[in-house]
Amino acid sequence: MNCPKCGAPNADLATTCQECGTALPPRSVSRITSGTATASLVCGILGWSVLPVIGAILAVVLGHMAKNEIKASSGSLGGDGMATAGLVLGYAGIGLAVLGTMLAVAAAVLGIVLPLGLLGCGLCAG
Repeated sequence: MNCPKCGAPNADLATTCQECGTALPPRSVSRITSGTATASLVCGILGWSVLPVIGAILAVVLGHMAKNEIKASSGSLGGDGMATAGLVLGYAGIGLAVLGTMLAVAAAVLGIVLPLGLLGCGLCAG
């Protein structure tokens, strides 16, 4: 990096100019986004559309893996927000699947035919 005051070349990690002693601007450190966090978010979105239960479970598993990976990287990996979003989407999808299953089982046990064909078309109900 060249000194902004005198233009002298300096080492990449230098904090002051070797020639004039001027403080050098800090180098920006770019963080890489965790691929596991990205996968968690993608699976969480897929869990609400194409792969309802499997996507939600994968989102939760990958989200926790990503959180641990990011924490262990000591700041060199980013994507904590994406991992959190994947976890939220995954847990919400699992919760709704469990709730829907419980309602369907309760309706079947009580002999209630739910509208919109949730337990079948309704034509076979007596």
